[in-house]
Amino acid sequence: MQTPYGAPPGQVPAAQPKRYDGKNGTPLYDQSHGGHYGASAAIAAQGHAPPPETFTGHWQNVSQGLSGPYRDILNTYWQNQVTRLETDDHDYKLHQLPLARIKKVMKADPEVKMISAEAPILFAKGCDIFITELTMRAWIHAEENKRRTLQRSDIASALAKSDMFDFLIDIVPREDATPQHKRRPEYTPVGTYTVPDPAQGGSGQIQEQPPMGGEFGGVDQQHMPQYQQQMGAYPPPQQQPQYGGGQMFDPNMYAQQGAYPMGQMQGMPQQTMYPPPQPGHPQMGQPYRQDPQSGGVEDQDADVVAGASGGIGQPLSLLLKASPLVDHLSLYDVVNTPGVTADLSHISSIAQIDGYLPADNGMAKAFKNADIVIIPAGIPRKPGMTRDDLFKINAGIVQGLIEGIADNAPDAFILVISNPVNSTVPIAAEVLKKKGKFNPKKLFGVTTLDVVRAETFVQQLTGTKDPSKTRIPVIGGHSGETIVPLFSKAEPSVNIPADKLDALTNRVQFGGDEVVKAKDGAGSATLSMAYAGFRFAEQVIKAARGETGIVEPTFVYLPGVTGGDEIAKETGLEYFSVPVELGKDGAQKAHNIVKEANDYEKKLLQKAYEGLKGNIEKGVEFVHNPPKKE
Repeated sequence: MQTPYGAPPGQVPAAQPKRYDGKNGTPLYDQSHGGHYGASAAIAAQGHAPPPETFTGHWQNVSQGLSGPYRDILNTYWQNQVTRLETDDHDYKLHQLPLARIKKVMKADPEVKMISAEAPILFAKGCDIFITELTMRAWIHAEENKRRTLQRSDIASALAKSDMFDFLIDIVPREDATPQHKRRPEYTPVGTYTVPDPAQGGSGQIQEQPPMGGEFGGVDQQHMPQYQQQMGAYPPPQQQPQYGGGQMFDPNMYAQQGAYPMGQMQGMPQQTMYPPPQPGHPQMGQPYRQDPQSGGVEDQDADVVAGASGGIGQPLSLLLKASPLVDHLSLYDVVNTPGVTADLSHISSIAQIDGYLPADNGMAKAFKNADIVIIPAGIPRKPGMTRDDLFKINAGIVQGLIEGIADNAPDAFILVISNPVNSTVPIAAEVLKKKGKFNPKKLFGVTTLDVVRAETFVQQLTGTKDPSKTRIPVIGGHSGETIVPLFSKAEPSVNIPADKLDALTNRVQFGGDEVVKAKDGAGSATLSMAYAGFRFAEQVIKAARGETGIVEPTFVYLPGVTGGDEIAKETGLEYFSVPVELGKDGAQKAHNIVKEANDYEKKLLQKAYEGLKGNIEKGVEFVHNPPKKE
């Protein structure tokens, strides 16, 4: 017979603990009066608490330091927790503690690089149980001293009674556990249950204290401030709402003032998430973030969109906010970020979101310890502006953003969308090299739009239902003739009539012109580019979380990626877009598909090499010999 709850071999099995589900004559674990403490006390007083010998082995510390009915209260609480964990259907989207903060604590260990999606959920539940038990123990001490206000000394006394809390001794020293002797009867709470110790002549029955006068939950106006400071203490007043079906704490007590209220999805009154910008302080109140200059910086696990207010940035941010893979999203741009962030914050998805403007060190706050930074930033070409003028402006924008990433998120995956990618990726690499922060495995030029177009345009010829099911590698660069679709390597294979091959290739290479013309010069391919950027970012996130077998074409620095030297030798270029296998640490391997091109595609590649060489040199030159400011 298996011993219960991990009891050592050879130990006599304890009686099976009772379940408190209101079935088969057992009482219902009801938190509506007094929370977990009240529910546990009520059941313990009825003689339904599990026998102490049930909690052996790994469970032997459950009620350490307690005796009589208080021991039964803790045993009852733990048995209910075990029962719920084993039998309840759990909604893993609802948490009493913010997952972003849990992840921040987990990543405080420098050896922790990435965290799976399940780990913070388990840690959050563990923290919830730990805080609840510690609060119950502290409340027992407060109740023994005839008080209803939890004090630091109550927590210290609770910790001192069990050696399993010794790891907290540096945070709450034992000398803080000063005894309290003075009873203040006016603090007796509504719904408090006094459980006399039968060993001292008490009956062991629960005696409800009479309610006090007052307009709010029996608390008089004189002591209202103290009550408001201790909302969530055990036991809460009868009028305190129950959050999330029995949740003990007000979720908002964990958020900073002005932050997004966690309880909103449970019908709680909403708070203002984004206060109006104040003079000299235009950026917004951020959930779970503090000013780095004020100390106590919250280093969040985050994905960042740099250029979030633009034509690509806004739809890209929308897709990321809606993605179940994104836990926290930070938006940064020089204008309109507060409005975009407020708009997206109303979407009922997992991701927490915040936004920043340049003022008050906004870039540093947005980038701080980011995991992925996606850069769609840049300006469109305006009337009278030459291509060279446009290049200088957008190259300067990318250069500034990369410097910010190097200073604040040197380990981030960097996804460059800003055009011309053939030049902006070399610019990013050179900036990172100067800063001593260049990791070629984490720098990507996003060329996925060329792949998306190839899949879509081929589907219009083949008539397949889902174009994304046909994988077509597109290599080279990300503009005009530097784009080379390898239709011969499509999976599954496709048969393209010879008389349509030139037109199809040209359409993939110059698909952007088609959109500009259709928009009558009033815009470019912003929506499809946002989709493509999201599709690539999603693959990077999956790979970083441990998913294997992910291969995507992307523009990379070949000498820094396994398998890249062979491709660099064949192409004569240091930067080139090829199918790259993605992993936890970024680009794991570059696949040399160049040598597998057919004769038609090899002719296209020769033209691509010529164009790419000049584009790459232009980007490198921009960093080493920046143009003079006029």
